[in-house]
Amino acid sequence: MGQGSGERAFAELLRQTAAPWQDLLEGPVPQGAGIQRAFMLARLAKHYRLSVMGCAHPEILQAHGISASASPPEVTPETLTVKQPFVQLPQWAPDAGS
Repeated sequence: MGQGSGERAFAELLRQTAAPWQDLLEGPVPQGAGIQRAFMLARLAKHYRLSVMGCAHPEILQAHGISASASPPEVTPETLTVKQPFVQLPQWAPDAGS
């Protein structure tokens, strides 16, 4: 999950709530480091089933309720596979004029 304070706080939030972490989307919004990551994961889990495939240490993700496997994904017609998510998914970039 990571060694930084935000990553550790994210992992702790996932430990405190059960997958799919919908408690984070209801009631008072938790405060502090790691909440944005946990909130986005809960929003994703509300509409999609996340599986991380081809992962070097799947047991770390599995311990936090995230489906993970060291093997490559088995592709089915309904599978969306994103091989390079940080390159292919939309990203915010500051306006060149600002």
